[in-house]
Amino acid sequence: MAQTSAPWPPSPTIFRHPGQAPPGSMFTHWRGPVVSPWKFVVKRWLTKLNALLLFLPISVWAHVYDWSPELRLVFACLEIIPMAKLLGESVDVAAESVARGPPPDEGNIDWPEICSDLLQAVCGNAMEVTIGVCALLQDDNRLAQTFIFGSILTKILLGLGCVFMAGGFRYSESNFSTTAAQTGSSLMTLSSITLIIPAAYHARNPDPVGLLTISRAAAVLLLIVYAAFLFFQLRTHAYLFSPVEEESDDEQPPDPNFVLSDFKVGIPSAFALLGITSTAAALCSYFLVSAIEDAPTEELGLPPIFIHAIVLPLLVQCTQILSFFLTPPSEMAESVGLCVGGAIQLATLVLPLLVLLSWACGKAFTLFFVTFETITLSASVVLVTALITDGICNYLEGSMLLVLYCTVAFVMFIN
Repeated sequence: MAQTSAPWPPSPTIFRHPGQAPPGSMFTHWRGPVVSPWKFVVKRWLTKLNALLLFLPISVWAHVYDWSPELRLVFACLEIIPMAKLLGESVDVAAESVARGPPPDEGNIDWPEICSDLLQAVCGNAMEVTIGVCALLQDDNRLAQTFIFGSILTKILLGLGCVFMAGGFRYSESNFSTTAAQTGSSLMTLSSITLIIPAAYHARNPDPVGLLTISRAAAVLLLIVYAAFLFFQLRTHAYLFSPVEEESDDEQPPDPNFVLSDFKVGIPSAFALLGITSTAAALCSYFLVSAIEDAPTEELGLPPIFIHAIVLPLLVQCTQILSFFLTPPSEMAESVGLCVGGAIQLATLVLPLLVLLSWACGKAFTLFFVTFETITLSASVVLVTALITDGICNYLEGSMLLVLYCTVAFVMFIN
């Protein structure tokens, strides 16, 4: 299809039509329209939810002048909600800008698309990584462990349950790729077994040195498995994870009424925005971890494990979970992939990276979880595997996942 040319400079509007490259662009073919990065920020990010970012300077002020721990905890929790959303959007924008590279020649590898998918696969849980690293650097290994544990449960139980429920409200059954689901469930099973082994070793021989050695070896092996999974997903078997697109013989002309979400920023601006949001997310995470350590949560009737494993993952993932109810049925497979893929990344990438980071910093962070957490995660993986291997979901299966999540949350609350 011949690309339509348009005059340059463009009309007073800030938008460019697809296929039209800016002068001096690093790409000879620009796939997708581009928008001014500053207007992108103003129109896409200054939403009602992001008004909670006003608590960021308040949280800084409260931390500097040592306000009460309860107030600092409330401010930190309020600011982390929009920050997690903005950081996720920044990763998506950066990945989309990379994907708009020059189209490959016939028979060649589409490296821009592969690099875009790789960026999303590695940075998909950037907020969880930031909070885990901040907790680790502040010598709160228990917070880092339980937060990652709760984030995994939130994705595979609450998130996936909401996806199934949202699909069940519209159709009696919804379908998704069975091969991709089976691959994901197999990796989740492997990760849960890897967490069982340190617990079994500790029950037999509570040697901290041996437990640390086993955890570090398992972390390296899990990273190798995750790298193999990425190669499998992005290179050799990418067709299993790609949604089927309906072909249309009718060529649609460009829509003059552009929607802002259809426009992307360039690579330099996208990575600049990613750097800014990452820095802000690290600052928010530092304030959050400090407030949790200082706040007397037990006096407020909230056990620490409930804060770490339930409240924090809910704050980080609440916008994504709510978006599942607004997702069209045609994107059901993508929503399932977000939940399962995110859990796989946490278990086989984030946890091992925390172990190796603690090793480099001279700290002792292991893959040993207490008995309750190990059994809960294993049982959750078993249930999820039984529900997604057939590639069909309905509201009843979603209710099962939600019931298990509520049961685990209730047990942690009365702990």
